[in-house]
Order: sequence, then C-alpha cells, then structure tokens
Amino acid sequence: MTGSEQLRADNCRLARRLHNLRARANVPAHVSDIRIFDVVFWMRHQGKHRRRNCPGLSIDGS
Repeated sequence: MTGSEQLRADNCRLARRLHNLRARANVPAHVSDIRIFDVVFWMRHQGKHRRRNCPGLSIDGS
C-alpha cells in the first residue's frame, strides 16, 4: 500500500490522526502531513535506534 493509500485507508484514520497531532502541538498548517508523520516516527524510534545500534534504513533494501 502506498503512503497516499495509507493516508486514505480506514476512512482517512491516519490523516485525521496527523491533523489532530498538528492541532495539539500548534504546528502551522503549512507543515505537511508527511512531515508530521516523519517527526512522530523519528521521535518514537530514536530511543530504540540508539539502544540497539540500529543501522537505519537504506535505499537498496540492505
């Protein structure tokens, strides 16, 4: 499923959640949903990333 499809899935549940997060954090409307997702994902992952010496993601899938 593409990112666009995921934002529309389940009656736009993810998109609504991102909009709600933006409002609660007082983030300006010009900040995209994908940027909101990026920051939330990074904030949730960074602790595990540091503790587990995570190699991160690579474009070639390795």
